[in-house]
Amino acid sequence: MKTNRLLIVFIAIITILASCQKIDIYLDSNQANRTPMIQYYEHSAMNVSTFIADTFKTSGSGAAYVGYYKDEVLGSFSASSYLSVNLPDNNTLLNTQTIYDSIEFILRGSKDYMGDTTVPISFKLYQLDEKIVNSQNAEDYNFYNNQSFKKSARLVGSKTMLYRPNIDTALSIKLSDDFGRELYNLFKNNAGEIQNSTAFLNYLKGFVLEADSTTSNSIFNFSLTDESVLIKLHYRANDLVHTEHEMAFTYNSIYQFNRIVNNLSNTSFRAYNNKYNVVIPAGESNDLAAVSGLFKMGTKISFPQIFNYLEINNYLKIVKAELIIKVSKDTYTTVDELPIGLKMYESNDQNEMMSLSSSSTTTESTGDLAYLQYDPLKSDKPTYTFDVTSYISYLMEQGKFTKSALMITPLSGLSSISFDKVAFKHNLTDKDIQLKLYILSF
Repeated sequence: MKTNRLLIVFIAIITILASCQKIDIYLDSNQANRTPMIQYYEHSAMNVSTFIADTFKTSGSGAAYVGYYKDEVLGSFSASSYLSVNLPDNNTLLNTQTIYDSIEFILRGSKDYMGDTTVPISFKLYQLDEKIVNSQNAEDYNFYNNQSFKKSARLVGSKTMLYRPNIDTALSIKLSDDFGRELYNLFKNNAGEIQNSTAFLNYLKGFVLEADSTTSNSIFNFSLTDESVLIKLHYRANDLVHTEHEMAFTYNSIYQFNRIVNNLSNTSFRAYNNKYNVVIPAGESNDLAAVSGLFKMGTKISFPQIFNYLEINNYLKIVKAELIIKVSKDTYTTVDELPIGLKMYESNDQNEMMSLSSSSTTTESTGDLAYLQYDPLKSDKPTYTFDVTSYISYLMEQGKFTKSALMITPLSGLSSISFDKVAFKHNLTDKDIQLKLYILSF
């Protein structure tokens, strides 16, 4: 009979682990005389919090983020891009009989955006009164999300429009003719301001492109490459045909970055507005935890009571462990706005993150990616499911004094910018984050 019971138990193990990793089980002589059991636990105790990362570098990203968006859960986001242009290689206006025509600012579009594109957005381009240079070290070309440089009261161009990211391939803003003629005359007269790059940068220090927060509710990502032309100066030959010409000013990648600010003052996270590198327990944020790729927020989860299972069982093996994360219905408008997936990292008490697949936690494979699942016929909440079998086994091996935790982030992590955002509710009543365990014990 004991043999039959053992057989039934191991058949159950195989059924649970179908398509999962191989498990090696070794029984000593004392264990072999006991009946193994698979015990199932859910709603395991855990600590849930939101981590707001430190200020982050936004230069060198090859992207310009511009707009304003207000989120009911995560507050308002504003993004503006600081840009500079190169001095053209050749002065094509020198010694020519030409007439000024117009000037425009251009950004190549992408299909990446956040917000409501049915609401018009008002773009505004200002000249800068100060160069995009770090005051402490002029050779440091790293710029961060909270930096800014003094802009001129001179608005050189603006445009209010319905920008359609899936249709519009570029943003074009006609600039002030006063600005255009001034630039045209500098090249026509071969002025000192255009004799070299340094002189030109001292004259045209740069621009900032931003959006009017009173009329906009979307943020767009515009693509930048070393070949991108930001300004086109149009002029015509002063002849019978009036042949059209243009002078192109390319994007200067050294002096470009994005200012990205998140205002949490009217949200559940308001106590932590304007703070960085902080961990916010869900109990201090209206039982909410959040993930944001635009403002670098991750959901941190630890399991300090997981070791209690060692005390109530003759523990043998974590057969299977799943971290189920459900999205609270009152934190989003439509399922389409939720991230297609999330990523999981190991984190320590300093909030440093390492990949689970390359860390020292385990030599077994770990399900560090989870993709959105939603079937309204089966569940009223969209769900992300992580396989954490290897990680929980690792915790058991490390013991109760380990500082290890999990960090849930956008698929791109917290080192790059994305529009992914999602929030979860976790308290004694709404257990939208669950750990489901199958433990083999005697």
